[in-house]
Amino acid sequence: MNATSKNEVAMLAQMSSLPPAQRAAIVLSSDKSRVELAALVRKSASILTVTNIDGRKEAHAAVMLLTNTRTTIRATGKTAREDSTAFSKAVIAEEDVLVAIIEPEEARLRNLRDGFDAIEKARKAAELAAEMARTTKITDALEAIREYGADAAFIDKTAAATQASINSLEAMQITDTIYQERLAEAVELKAITLAQMLDILSVRVAAEAAEVQRLADIAAADKLRTAQAEENARVAAENQRIAAENEVAAQKLAAQQVALELAARQQREQAEAAAKAEEARRAEVARLEQVERDRTAAEAQVKIDAELAKLEAARKALTDEQAAAEQRKADALAAEQMAARVLADYAEALLIDQEFDVYAEAARAVEVSPAPSRPVLAPDLLDADDELYPSDGDILDVLLEQFGLTAAEAIERLAKFDFAAEYAALITKAA
Repeated sequence: MNATSKNEVAMLAQMSSLPPAQRAAIVLSSDKSRVELAALVRKSASILTVTNIDGRKEAHAAVMLLTNTRTTIRATGKTAREDSTAFSKAVIAEEDVLVAIIEPEEARLRNLRDGFDAIEKARKAAELAAEMARTTKITDALEAIREYGADAAFIDKTAAATQASINSLEAMQITDTIYQERLAEAVELKAITLAQMLDILSVRVAAEAAEVQRLADIAAADKLRTAQAEENARVAAENQRIAAENEVAAQKLAAQQVALELAARQQREQAEAAAKAEEARRAEVARLEQVERDRTAAEAQVKIDAELAKLEAARKALTDEQAAAEQRKADALAAEQMAARVLADYAEALLIDQEFDVYAEAARAVEVSPAPSRPVLAPDLLDADDELYPSDGDILDVLLEQFGLTAAEAIERLAKFDFAAEYAALITKAA
């Protein structure tokens, strides 16, 4: 390679090591182009409006400049992409040429390696099978020890058979030739299995002894049942004899019972006759007692009715007395009201008389001849609020002091007072 080719290769190697964005920036000269493009934009920034033909030309020139710049950038990018595509295809073709140089050797060596791997895999599989066979043999030997315990656990196994199995297991030799690395496990398993079998043996010896005892108990029970059956037969024969004797005695007893029943019937008939007579007597006594009770009840009812009549009369008298008391109370209230009215009328008459005297005195003072008739004062001349007007109490006090009457007597006298007549007399006298 010459110096130029070396530089190109070095440049390509350097670019290929860059990220795609940096490679694209180099191809498009982005650092330089950014400055130039920014200046180009600033150049046309003063064009704000188009108002005449010159302005349009200026705007058109700026547009075309920007358009040419844009198409140039697009064309440069397209050229770079086409070159990259051609480069990629060339690289792929060159890859195939180079790979074809080494591929046969790669295949040859791979076959050698895979053949060795297959042989090694078969060897390992054989070793694994041999190991599995060895471990299986050990496992089977251990399982044989366990089977002694399982066989001894069968429920139908006798104590003698269990003892024979124990003897056989005790005679078994535990060597490293058979159990190898699991020798300790085999020794422990044998000891555990023997202990379990000895426990089973002790249980079975006890069970068989209990069975012997049970069979002995059954034999004793059978013997006892036989003796009991013989005793039952003897007792039955004795019972039959006693039953026969009892039958004879029962017949005799039946005859005696018939005689007793006849005598009892006669006594019963006599007792029934006496009972009927007694019942008739009691019925008559009860009838007479009922008659006496009815008479006594009738007399008592008469007395009760008389007492009720008296109570009714007393109640009526009380009611009448209450009514009379109410009436007296009402009369007293009416008398009090009448007395009040009398006192009022009397006071009114006194006031009229006093005013008439004043009027007469005034007439005499002016030497006026009296009128043929004295006029009656108008009712409105009598003022109830006048201090000279006496109260009901004042009038009662006058009667009490002047005549020595009680309040009731004074009210009664006032009730009988004929105010109209006295009033007319006073008027006539004054006239």
